[in-house]
Amino acid sequence: MDSQTFLAEAASLSRSCTVYKQDGMGTPSAFWHGVEPGLCLSILHDKQWLNVVLGDDSSGGTVETGSQASESDIRLYAQPETSLPPVDAIFFRGTDAVDDYLRHYEWPRDEPFNDNFPDSIPVEYDRYWRTKCPLYRPGISLVSGGWHIPWPDGDWYEFADAELIACTFLDSEPWVEIFKANGRYVVKQRVT
Repeated sequence: MDSQTFLAEAASLSRSCTVYKQDGMGTPSAFWHGVEPGLCLSILHDKQWLNVVLGDDSSGGTVETGSQASESDIRLYAQPETSLPPVDAIFFRGTDAVDDYLRHYEWPRDEPFNDNFPDSIPVEYDRYWRTKCPLYRPGISLVSGGWHIPWPDGDWYEFADAELIACTFLDSEPWVEIFKANGRYVVKQRVT
């Protein structure tokens, strides 16, 4: 596999997402409250407002639905973008060509990518991915949809089929992720 083939795999796995910024016009699509225990985020999703409340134990939180937002002074405005997959997603969801590539290096599809991978192509792609990932770009307050970030705690695969409702970048750490999986919301607080 060469770099161009790896990029083609990434392009085929790209997903639509929405980034939220504080600069914008019109009606806000989200409101930021902070990362202290209590109300963290209000975001419009599927025509209803989701109010994300963080718990005291810094491990998660809850999502309350409603017809109105809990407003704050920090208004966030939505802009559509494309979310490139992280290396873990390419390894896990790539075509048979990726499977052959991983088999050549004796690397299981569900093994998280790390510095031990014996070829430079994923390393080069990871550098490129970081230039596009909202976590590493200034001015983005949160993202909804697209691919979630492989955090060091290693549960990326657990949420591979879940919908990413939001991942926050303001006032981090913790970063807060909200997933919808099997009809229920899951809130994760991430500290690295």
